[in-house]
Amino acid sequence: MMAFILLMLPNLLFISNPLEAEILYSQGLEKELGDFQPTKSTDISLKGSRNETLFAVAYATKKGCDTLQIDSPSLPVAVYKIETYKASHHSYPNSPIGEIDDRLILGRAACATSDKPAKFLLEINVPRTTAPGEYEISTSYAGESSNGKIKVSVWSMTLPPRPALPIYIGLPSYSILLGHFKKWHQSEGELFLKYQKLLLNHRIYPLSAGGVKAPDVRKGKDSAILDVVNSPSKSLAMKNLILDEIPRSAYVEIPKLYNLSEREKLNYYTAIVNTPLLRKRKLLSYVWDEPQKGQYREMIRELKLLKAAAPSIMRMVTMPAFEEFHDLIDIFVPVINYFDKPDMPSRSTYRKLQRDPDPSKRKEIWWYASCMSHGCHASVDTKVPDLVIDRPIASIRAIAWLSYRYHIQGFLYYNSVESYQYYAKDRDPYFDQWYFSGNGDGTLIYPGRVGENEFTEHHPVPSLRLKALQEVTYDSNYLSLMRVVRGTHPTVYKNLRERIRKLVRKTDNFSLDYNEYQTLKEDIGDAIEESFRQQVRARRVRRRR
Repeated sequence: MMAFILLMLPNLLFISNPLEAEILYSQGLEKELGDFQPTKSTDISLKGSRNETLFAVAYATKKGCDTLQIDSPSLPVAVYKIETYKASHHSYPNSPIGEIDDRLILGRAACATSDKPAKFLLEINVPRTTAPGEYEISTSYAGESSNGKIKVSVWSMTLPPRPALPIYIGLPSYSILLGHFKKWHQSEGELFLKYQKLLLNHRIYPLSAGGVKAPDVRKGKDSAILDVVNSPSKSLAMKNLILDEIPRSAYVEIPKLYNLSEREKLNYYTAIVNTPLLRKRKLLSYVWDEPQKGQYREMIRELKLLKAAAPSIMRMVTMPAFEEFHDLIDIFVPVINYFDKPDMPSRSTYRKLQRDPDPSKRKEIWWYASCMSHGCHASVDTKVPDLVIDRPIASIRAIAWLSYRYHIQGFLYYNSVESYQYYAKDRDPYFDQWYFSGNGDGTLIYPGRVGENEFTEHHPVPSLRLKALQEVTYDSNYLSLMRVVRGTHPTVYKNLRERIRKLVRKTDNFSLDYNEYQTLKEDIGDAIEESFRQQVRARRVRRRR
């Protein structure tokens, strides 16, 4: 409650001499929401690692229309105009109504009026080859240079390319076409690759079984295999759309099978494991989504069939880890709302499944956010993490920190383009994303269409919420690397752990103050950096001996 009260404090508490500056900055991705205004200043400081993307928002207050010009000799900076989404409904009780920042248009000019600044997102990339040290970024707008600067401190450490908390999101190719053309179009493969590349560039992995048609089975050298190279065509084949794009460290979802007999499914699964291009990939089957008790018998039959035919394919189901399914499901994905409930599996149950003495019996435990966060058919506030437009960005950023506390190994979100399918029914997803009683539920990307909203080609348009999920992946790496502090500075490690516990107490009790996450992330980064330096010094001493 205290965090929420802090968010609603008067705007003047957060603005440093706004009348003396033409351009103000705020740290990270925090956005204006209702009466809340982010902390703004003429000068801000950011800290980060190599192989990380940092964010800041620039507010240009001089009247006029222009793009934001960047002076950054050493660090690449991409600039997005921040556009608003008009929320006409409450996603949860008392949520903000009206214009809310969300759409991000690369390189577009924005206009400032007497009562409304032009807003830009600065995406500051720190390549892995960047030398550690201090950097400065300045900006100008409508002929006026900023009075202050963005100061960036780069640590010597390099973040791993793979997030400690992998995020998987649905990306159905036909829905993409509906959002752009209202029907099937021959650019299916090309447009799908653009959307998939956008997710991958944000360190998010697509669940892309809906993006490819199931390849045909053909005769191989020794057995039947899938034609992943040429079926249904070379441009729409699994190799071109999926295998050549998704990194080997990530799961690849196998194609979904419809209207096949058990024997045909058995043969198909056997062909999958015999296909050379699939043998060395991490394969996953999204067997069932939120099964009801009346569906258990059919689901068990599917699980047993897949386990018998292809035991190497991980079987995933979005459900709690009920004991009767422990031998059949490899990846349990309960909704976040089901944790810490008396009638659901306990946290200790999940830990035992993850740490079984027999490695072959260990399970992966993910979780997912759904419309249950805000009420699927009515406005409810369950206070768990939520990805709708009218939530504070901290409601997304908390996912990394809660996952660390609960030992979660993956985050799932059901769709990135859910609202696209309704464009044919004259509901334009560029402006209308009200579904499952939530603004933007299941939709994290906007359709940029040729000839509309000044776009010259069909392409995906990212949202602030998509950037927030990218930030979740970086936070997860810092939380994972924090273990090195335990060996070199145990007291510092203990204090950091205690601060994390206070920041995110439970799934429905965590801070909504974005700056608290930003400050703690930077403090963790400082501690990790110092631990690495101490290890380097210790190695040098040992070598001298």
